[in-house]
This record gives sequence, structure tokens and C-alpha cells, in this order.
Amino acid sequence: MLSPYCTPIGSPEYIQQWEKFTLQQQNASPEALMQRAAQAFVGKWLLLHHSSTDCYIFCGTGNNGGDGFYIARLLKEKGYEPQVFHLTSNGVLPEHIRLCLQELQQKEVALKLLRTESDFPALPAHSWVIDALFGAGLNRALNPLCTHLVNHINQSEANVWSVDMPSGMGANQFISGACIRATVTISFEVPKPAFFLSLNTENLGKWEIVSIGLAEDFPAQYPPVLQLLHADYILTIFKPRQAHQHKGNFGHALLVAGSAGKMGAAILATRACLQSGAGLVTAHIPQTYANALHTDLPESMVTFRENGLPALSPYRSIGIGPGMGSDIAAEECLHSILVNCTQPLVLDADAFTMLSKHPEWLSSIPAGTILTPHPKEFDRLFGSHTDEYARATKALAISKQHPWVLVLKGSHTLICQQGKGWYNVTGNVGLAKGGSGDVLTGMITALLAQGYGSLEAAQLGVYLHGLSADIAVQSSAYESLLATDVIAHIPAAFRTLYDTNAEN
Repeated sequence: MLSPYCTPIGSPEYIQQWEKFTLQQQNASPEALMQRAAQAFVGKWLLLHHSSTDCYIFCGTGNNGGDGFYIARLLKEKGYEPQVFHLTSNGVLPEHIRLCLQELQQKEVALKLLRTESDFPALPAHSWVIDALFGAGLNRALNPLCTHLVNHINQSEANVWSVDMPSGMGANQFISGACIRATVTISFEVPKPAFFLSLNTENLGKWEIVSIGLAEDFPAQYPPVLQLLHADYILTIFKPRQAHQHKGNFGHALLVAGSAGKMGAAILATRACLQSGAGLVTAHIPQTYANALHTDLPESMVTFRENGLPALSPYRSIGIGPGMGSDIAAEECLHSILVNCTQPLVLDADAFTMLSKHPEWLSSIPAGTILTPHPKEFDRLFGSHTDEYARATKALAISKQHPWVLVLKGSHTLICQQGKGWYNVTGNVGLAKGGSGDVLTGMITALLAQGYGSLEAAQLGVYLHGLSADIAVQSSAYESLLATDVIAHIPAAFRTLYDTNAEN
């Protein structure tokens, strides 16, 4: 059963099933859902906007257009004078859309059909446009007339509010061509997969979620493929420390990292591992650089690459890759760990460079291993992808085929296991800098050492990593954020969990 603390992310298919379930359970009609959507949208609109400036509503022929018709009716009832523009191809409207259009006409709302570009209205600067052309179900590029209308709206200086989705955007697939550039997107019930992809950020604008009263028990009975990773869920997996525990309870972590010119990565990963709670941490590095690590991190122990791989049995978790290099000795070390290790692994950075050269080694990756690639590393391992939608879909498929946890790093990192995915809500653009991934590897390795399962360690590590960055930029700036700043704020991120847990 789905945790009550998880928020579904709704694909069009999932939302359609949820609406159908709701209609049956509540003995409601499609018109009733559209009316609820309109009420929720207008409630949020009025909360954030109180002026009487011009309002232009653009409606399509589907359910999203029906939402727009009901929005116009509600605004009319509240004293506004909305102007409605219906994009039509002279086709037959669905019965429930035709009925809500008739109701709108009875309210004497100004209505104009858009059949050619000459029908497009002039949009004064700072006027309000409500985009109800196409919703989450769109699965094709816009036709020429729609494209011209979208460009006409985008070229204006109007404030654009999109109903559920900016028209032209695919909810869970890439659609090339024109797309509304919204100031605000008001989406219904749950966020859509597209909201977590960086290529959509500019078109989404600020987005808000409003409820339209869909059946609350549906997600528990029919768990979604994608969910939102947020604070309430994280608190269900976080394990606060008890006063009687000692360092042996928190495990011994091994980090295989560092090489000529890349010892900074090893130091960052090791420091983050120590700062994230591992009882003991050993760095397996080239002997030449031992003084650098001993001086910077006296809390860490060291073994030397030249002496061969140490016995793995003392370690509860192993992180491999940050600054490790990819020469023959590094390849031998990685392969030996893959075939001999029974502990949970975290693979990152140079580990992916070596795996991409030896794809046959993928079959040796132990169950429960956490892979943390950024998009280019992911593509080197699993083939090139044309867009973020395709890459996320592939990550989910791979996690279903292999007993791994995949952490696809991005502006909203996607964590995948067994065909299910979680998008993270913490983090900021300041993390787009060298060293951030090394810090994440150290944090996840530390959580594995403390006894968290692979999925839990990945989820908690990604969340805390982003939260540390969010806390850090409160007294800094995105441009100035360093990986060492993220590490310095890991204690504050943990403190936030402890304080929130105490409040609950």
C-alpha cells in the first residue's frame, strides 16, 4: 500500500483512471469535475489577483476547454467581464463540453470563435490571459493555427495563467513545437511528470497544485509509478539516534577514490561520509596523497591502492568512483570489488567511465547497488537519449530489469527502483558545480553504513544533499555555492529533520 506521506505524480493515464474511479465512487458527472476544477482555479486566481484588468480566456475543444468555460462563468458571476475565445475546427463537441458552452452563453459572456489568425484579439500589456487550450492529455504537436495562437500569446506582455498544463507541453512525453510560456500554472490534484524536467521550467512559470476532490483512497489502491519525495515521507524513513548507541552501531564505510589531479574528489566524498554519520570511514587512495588526506581529515583512516584491495568484510558499505581515475589499475580494482563484494555499493563518476568501456561488467553489479549518474554518464552507460523524458523513462525501465537503485541526477533528481520513481524536491542550481556529486556519494555511502536499505539511503541522501544546499544559499548565493559549503551545512540539514520529527 502507498505510504500516506507520499504524493503521487500523475501521468495522463493515471489521472484519467483516478477521475473515472472518482466518478463511479461519488456518482458524479464529468461536468461536476470540470466545475470543481474551475472553482479551484478561480479560488487560487482570486487569492493572488484582485485587480479588474482585462481577462482573456482561450479555450480548446476538450476537457481543458470545458474547464475554461466554467472559469469564465464563475468570473462573470463574481463581477468580472471575461472575454472567451474558442479555438474550434467546426468539429462536433463532446456532449459535456457542448453543455458547458451552452451554460456559458446563457450567462451572456462575450464569446468569439477562432478560425483564422485574423480572429486573434490584441492582448494589452499587463492584461490577464487564461490558457485553457490543451491539458495534460496532449500527445501531439500543435497544428499551424494553434501554433500561431500560442506564439501570439507568448509575444504579448500579458500575465498568462495556464489551466492544469501550459498548452503544447506533454505531461510525460516530449512534444516539439510551440508551447505556452506561463506566468503561473495551476495544476489539479497532483503535479505532472513534466514539472520536474528542466527543459520545461521556462514554460511552467510558478506552479501551484489545487485539489478538485478526487477520491482520496485511489492512490493507496492503485500506487502510481512516480511519487514526490518530500519532508513528510523522509521522516518515515529517518532513524534518529538513541543515547545508548556507539560508533560500532553506525558502520564502517570504505571509499575507493582519488588519483593524480583528483584528490579533491576523494577528500570531498570522505568528509561528506564522516559528516553524514558513518561510525568509521576508510579512504582507499594512492599512497602518494596520504598526507593530503591525513592533514585535511584526521578522523579518516587510510589504506593504499598500491597494496591491493583490502579485505572487504570489515566494511558495511563501499563507495567507488570519485576522482578514482580509469587506468588499468583502477579498472582491476573496480572489477575485483564488483565480483567479490556482498556489501551495498555506491557507484559514481570514474566508475561509470570504466563501466562504459566494459559494458559486460554491468552483469556483475551486485543487487542493491546504488548508481548515481548525471545525464551524460547515464547516456554513456545506457545509450544516448534525445530529451529528459526519454532518459527518465529509460531509467525507470532499467530499474525494473535490474536489482539496482538508480539515482539520475538533475534539477529534480529521480530515484528509481523496481520500475517506481521518486522525484526529489530539495536542492537548487548552486549544486550545478564540480564536487557536488562527490559529496552525494559520500553521504549515501554513510547512510548505507548506518544500516539504511539501498532505496532508503538513496532517498535520504538525495534529500539531505539538496536540503544542505538550500540551507547554505540562505546566507550565500547560487553562484558562490561550493561543495564544501554543502558539506558544512549537512549538520543543519540533519538538525532540521530532528526538529521536525520532535514537532510531530
